Amino acid sequence: MTLAILILAGAFLLPALYLILQNNAPVTPRGHIRDAGGDIDTKLKRRYDLIPNLVAMVKEYAKHEQEVLERVTWLRIRCEANRGLPHEQTIEEAKFAASSSGFPPEEYSQVEPLSTGVPAANG
Repeated sequence: MTLAILILAGAFLLPALYLILQNNAPVTPRGHIRDAGGDIDTKLKRRYDLIPNLVAMVKEYAKHEQEVLERVTWLRIRCEANRGLPHEQTIEEAKFAASSSGFPPEEYSQVEPLSTGVPAANG
């Protein structure tokens, strides 16, 4: 008698279990898809939040490049103008190293290109 009850219970429970699993099967991928969409939104938000930092970094780099260009230009002019004796040049270099800013602001439009010593071709 108990064997017959177990067979009947199994006959009803197995199809019911199968139906439950089949109905839950599509729910899991939908949850994964929602999670993936949420991950993408989170990454986009994080990137958007980093844009001001990137802009600030580019501005600082541009400022650094401007300072380097000004310093190189000023040093090039200074080297061209330095025609004294080696002892006098050393004194000037010591004064330059002791100065607070290291170099004065320079106007680029007034800077002459270095002469290469080769005469220009007349054409």
